[in-house]
Amino acid sequence: MSWCEVCVVIDPFIQETRKMGRNSNKGLQNPLRNQQGAYILITGIAVVALFGFAALGIEVGRWYAIQGEMSKAIDGAAFAGAKNVNNPNIADLHGFVEQVAQANFPPGLLGTDTPTFVVSDDGNGKITVQGSTNSINSLSRVVQGSHGTTAIAADGSAKLRNAEIALVLDVSGSMGGSPISDL
Repeated sequence: MSWCEVCVVIDPFIQETRKMGRNSNKGLQNPLRNQQGAYILITGIAVVALFGFAALGIEVGRWYAIQGEMSKAIDGAAFAGAKNVNNPNIADLHGFVEQVAQANFPPGLLGTDTPTFVVSDDGNGKITVQGSTNSINSLSRVVQGSHGTTAIAADGSAKLRNAEIALVLDVSGSMGGSPISDL
């Protein structure tokens, strides 16, 4: 084998060794300039932050949904109580109103514990219902491992006003002819 043939065979190995030496020396000389893989770290941090904000948004949205459902149940119970204030067939009006509220907001609805409802009336037909429950937080289960709760409350009142509606039909003919067309 001649000298030129040996150089051709060894030359690629020498060039590769020089490249590795340059890159490894460059990284050892100034590690702050070597930013390979930094985007993976930044992307990981950003993804964790985005998932955290998404989870918080879902949790807060669920709190508002619970409060909306509780408000609907309380309004329905207050209206049912106001409508039946003078009903002789209902002996315990407050118990009836609580039953209506419990039927419209059962325990465990949307991840809540047992709701409590307090009914009061002013003696003039106005029924006021106050309700509260605790939302069992999903986010605290993930972060802390325990079941945190958030108190949610709503209240509503209703009063049935007596209204008399009268329908009057004029069959005398006094509005016939020109008086009706003059209107």
